[in-house]
Amino acid sequence: MLNREQSVALLMAYNRVRDIDHPLGSLPREVAMYIMNIAYNPDPDSGIAIALRLAADGQEKAIEALEKMIEENPSLLLQAGDVVSRGGVPASRKTLIAFFLSEGDPIGAKRIEFGFEKIPDGKKIHEFQYKEYEPHIKALKKQIESKIPTFNLIPLFDALIKSTPLDITEALKKETDHKSGLSEAMQEFITALKLKRNAVMHYEHYTTLMQAFDLRFERWAELSNNYSNYDKCYFLWGQVIWRLQYNLPAVDRFAFARAFDDEERTVDFKYGNGGTFPDAHVNAGPDFIEGDFGFAIYGLMGWGWGGAPRMSMPCAGHLSLENTCRTKASLLETLCSNNQSINRLRPTGV
Repeated sequence: MLNREQSVALLMAYNRVRDIDHPLGSLPREVAMYIMNIAYNPDPDSGIAIALRLAADGQEKAIEALEKMIEENPSLLLQAGDVVSRGGVPASRKTLIAFFLSEGDPIGAKRIEFGFEKIPDGKKIHEFQYKEYEPHIKALKKQIESKIPTFNLIPLFDALIKSTPLDITEALKKETDHKSGLSEAMQEFITALKLKRNAVMHYEHYTTLMQAFDLRFERWAELSNNYSNYDKCYFLWGQVIWRLQYNLPAVDRFAFARAFDDEERTVDFKYGNGGTFPDAHVNAGPDFIEGDFGFAIYGLMGWGWGGAPRMSMPCAGHLSLENTCRTKASLLETLCSNNQSINRLRPTGV
């Protein structure tokens, strides 16, 4: 949604431009005011706050409950509120559609579109909310197609391979005077992963995560000292890949948890003996590095970091993630182009 300065500017433009072809000029004034965030409600007990929490949950039962809310009160699509995503991302002044687009979740957005049909000028409002995100969706698609990592992990891998046991031990501490190539590379990595304030898209490291899986396979012999010691492999799994997965949106948590095998909207592991992919707040946070490892998930087997040494094969999970990202970027672009032909989030046979 728009910030205060943008809302004021847009309101001024609305007052001056009444051309029927203008995206706001043809809307009733009260509808334009809704769109410009004047319907923002920060009350955590408000209807929009409850609806956004269901959207952030993202699982099937939550989406079904959200659909029922929209059926009973379609004006929720005009309102904005605050929520925290499963990836721990604070989302402020978001409409429901804006939240799903920010999460990179075209199916979630598609499932509540029906409410616009019950709103006066709903088609124009629908188009406006999508058009606002169109440049960001195009940027996401370009990133996925380029395969260029948002943060290049090669220097970090090099530093980890060259590190000593002491370097690894000290790198796991919050307070230490020990300086090494590994500690410096990790600090650059952690800094790069810090969430940007008011970021439009909730995740920007898909290509970095893909690179991490690729490098893990390609450099496994070096990391494991010719398969004789897996300390560096554990460090990579529990400190690097974990951090890259920490802020993943709900829809991507579902994909990993379900081993890219089905489209179920759940964090329950398909092959994990009852385990679940935890939300970001379950961990200690992206700055937690002292004496323990974070929870990472490979995807295909639903295991945490403890299974890392047995998984030195090429990462089919990476290929599934890449295909999923490509597909959802295309579906998001389709939504923003107002083409309503959406069927499946992930291709079969991945």
